[in-house]
Amino acid sequence: MTLCLKSSVNRPEGISGLDKMNEFRTYEQVVGVEEAMLELEKLLADQRFRASNRNKRFLRYVMERLFDGSANQIKAYSIAVDVFGRSTDFDPTLDPIVRIEATRLRTSLVHYYELYGRDHTLRIDLPKGGYVPAVLRQAPLPEVGSHPVSKSKFRFRHTHSLRSSIPFSDTRSRIFGIANVACAVCLLLVALFLIKIPLTQKVVISERPGAILAVTVDGKSNQAARELAEKLVIALARFRTINLLTSSGESGLPEPSQRAAYNWQSNAYYIEIDYRPDAPQPALWWQVSNQSNKEILVSQLDSNLGGLDSSDDLVGLLAYQIAGTNGAISNSELRQEYKSPTLGHGCVLRAYHAVRSPTQQKLEASRICLERSLRAQPNNADVYSALSLVLLAKSSSKHDARVPERTLKLADTAVQLAPGSAASARAEMESLFHAEKLDAAMAAGRRALILNPLDKDITAAFAAFLSATNRWNEVIPQNIGPRSEYYLSTL
Repeated sequence: MTLCLKSSVNRPEGISGLDKMNEFRTYEQVVGVEEAMLELEKLLADQRFRASNRNKRFLRYVMERLFDGSANQIKAYSIAVDVFGRSTDFDPTLDPIVRIEATRLRTSLVHYYELYGRDHTLRIDLPKGGYVPAVLRQAPLPEVGSHPVSKSKFRFRHTHSLRSSIPFSDTRSRIFGIANVACAVCLLLVALFLIKIPLTQKVVISERPGAILAVTVDGKSNQAARELAEKLVIALARFRTINLLTSSGESGLPEPSQRAAYNWQSNAYYIEIDYRPDAPQPALWWQVSNQSNKEILVSQLDSNLGGLDSSDDLVGLLAYQIAGTNGAISNSELRQEYKSPTLGHGCVLRAYHAVRSPTQQKLEASRICLERSLRAQPNNADVYSALSLVLLAKSSSKHDARVPERTLKLADTAVQLAPGSAASARAEMESLFHAEKLDAAMAAGRRALILNPLDKDITAAFAAFLSATNRWNEVIPQNIGPRSEYYLSTL
């Protein structure tokens, strides 16, 4: 059996007779089931295709439904039950698992073919708005002297014949194409200059640094210390700025596999805490050091703990000072960033710093860096949320009606990729506020506080939203505190 792919091309208005014959050339586009199946197997077997095992099952499932002619049965319900193991009472309006995983699979496919598409004659896509896959035949490379042919997008269709007309550019299009390429090169050079990454330097994508946590109570590693450490691990993880590593034995070093994964010697930190609750005056000593150069970033003894009602208050204060976007570790990473700029996590840290102390130059440099990071890491929720905030900060004095629409899309993608991220919820709140969707913004802000009630910056952002909407009776209970760096002018 042969499955043919159908494509239609609109003819330009104002062209008739002989002009039409000169404007277009044609070639046939026919894809058999065997060819499409080979492309699927080649994709799934390629280790460069960064998708989870269940999303690979997801892709195989929808493609096989397409092959057997039952594309109309590809629904969220069938995917949830057959692929993700949901029960038969699954309700897609209550459980967004299929929508979230479809977004992740879609971005994985786009990322893979953007990087390695030249090795393939076909490419598989998952168009937005549904779960029925599409196949795109990569246009053949033009012969010497001919003009480039754009990619043509097709869906599988059971039929017996097909002809597809593909337009070839005329001389005017060729001139415009050369001009566009020249403009693109100029923009790239400007972008590289603004983010201070020279052309000769290899682009580096940074990840969150690793950290080891060592907690004692009264100088001992006892049950009380273990309980305090458990609370701290949960609190630090809420900020999504570090990866906590597991220490092996009494050496204080992470497991060997983690040392390699997180480049322990050059990109990791050691957090030491000793709590003395039973001393005549309760005291807390804590220290953060950089493993790459043994530099002590902060070493502090707090003996005035009378204002803390419980160990939970102590944990919240410590977690914010250590792992907040303006905490000890992030500030250390930020200093390295300005010496050797990177994409990814380092770019996110620079973006938050630009939002806290905004200038158009810093915001524009952050925007360019984040846009590049998105192309390199299309599944990085932190990049999406940071870019949303940067665009809002850039437009605060311009009131560009197009900005809220894009920032909403960025924030929505961040929430889909990381529904448990308080930063994503904060970006959604601020985007909804600028779009004047106040009730939805209120709900997003409350969700951000639930996800991370320890982040003073998020608390301040929510309080700023409340005050901007004249909800003064709700502002005071937020208790922003003196450590917040958020500026009300961004709202």
